[in-house]
Amino acid sequence: MYNRAWQRPVELQTYIGDYRIVGSTDEAVIFLLKHWPIDSDGEPAAGRQGFLEALEGAEAGDARAVFIEACLQLEMHVVG
Repeated sequence: MYNRAWQRPVELQTYIGDYRIVGSTDEAVIFLLKHWPIDSDGEPAAGRQGFLEALEGAEAGDARAVFIEACLQLEMHVVG
């Protein structure tokens, strides 16, 4: 995957005191793969695979919007 930088990074809070800044499609994929919340069954929380697939073919601006949507669906605080 190409490192498609976003014009504006996305700042988010996953847990109390856990802040992240994601500034490219590659960083979003890494976040989804390594830091996505786990549900009570020990599986990645809802939507991760669908968002990974959507990111793969998306232009930078669209990928950013897909990533923000994924974070908001899990009720993360998003700035940007």
